[in-house]
This record gives sequence, C-alpha cells and structure tokens, in this order.
Amino acid sequence: MKKNATIAVMVLALALLLAPGFIGHAAAQAPPPVVCGDTISVTDSIAGTEGTQVDRIFRDAIPSTCANKAYPGLFTVGDVYYETFYYTNATGFDACYIVNFDTGSCGAEVHASAYLNSYDPNNQGVNYLGDLGSSSPGSFSFTVPAGQTFVIVVNTNTGLNTCADYSFNLIPDCSTVPATNDYGMVVFAVLAALGSILVISRKSTA
Repeated sequence: MKKNATIAVMVLALALLLAPGFIGHAAAQAPPPVVCGDTISVTDSIAGTEGTQVDRIFRDAIPSTCANKAYPGLFTVGDVYYETFYYTNATGFDACYIVNFDTGSCGAEVHASAYLNSYDPNNQGVNYLGDLGSSSPGSFSFTVPAGQTFVIVVNTNTGLNTCADYSFNLIPDCSTVPATNDYGMVVFAVLAALGSILVISRKSTA
C-alpha cells in the first residue's frame, strides 16, 4: 500500500510539472502572448475597410490607471470606424499593461480603449477595462488577470473618416512581480509530500 501511495504521488507530481507545457501548447492558438520585458509596437491607419459601430465611448479626459476605471458611457455621434488588436497576458500573474498612444496624422480623429476577453461594438460597456480619456497623444493603463485575453480598440470620433497613421506601444508593467504564484505553491507542496512519504517508506523498511 505504501509503495502504491508513493507511485501515485510521483505520478501526480510529474503531471503537475508537465502541465505548463500542455497549457503552453494550447495557448499557442490564442492571441499573441505579452510577457515581462516585451514591447509590442503597432502602426496602423484608418483606411475605410474597418468595422463600423454606432456611437463611441465618451472621452472624459481621465486616462485609466492600473486600477482600471468606471465605464464613462456613450457619446452620440452616429457611425464610426473601429478596429481591434487582441493579446494575451502571459506573465503568469495579474499584470498592469501600459499603452503609449500616438495619434499621428490621425490627430483628434482617433481614440483608444481596452477590453477584457472580447469587444462588442453593440454593447461597449461590457468587458471595459480603461481608455485614454482624450484624443491627444498620451498613455493609459489597465490590469488584466493572468492568462486572460485583452483587446485594444481604436475608433474614429466624428464619423466614417479615414486617416493615414496612428501608433501605440504596449508594455507590461512588471515592476511588482509576485514572488511565487499559486501554481508554484501547489508543485512545492506536492514535492514536499512526496519527500515525506519516501522518508517514511524508507524508515518502515529499514
């Protein structure tokens, strides 16, 4: 019985140690992962081929922080263009992401916001995380749970207008990194239990 228990614990420990590889393989099908040390740089335009939505979120002049912010509500402007950029928080912990947004030649015609998991242009308050607050070059931030997908949304402000270029950098703020995540604690506990069982087993057969 003791031998069987030892084998069972060893199998469980091995499964836990191999799990990240399987998880990582599945995550390969997800949006691009962003980890500590990454800087994702995007330059794009509004060409008139983007999706359209009715109205846009209200620019309240308050850029969101790592604490996120309350949804500011809609502003009625009629149809506008929007496009989305999907990413995955692959840091291994709840991370704050910083977006440095440059309006470029699009100027006051574009605005940027962020959403968790997905973006619904017909219900812009769902999954809202934060936004730039204005249509001037600047930065905003928001926190994304570990392993979750998030979306950067760029929309026009005054109608179905096109413009030549805007850009943004996406950077995870890893200045405060948890010393040990929950997964690490589980593996540690299992290995500790395995060590204890092996010691007891040796004593009983001595």
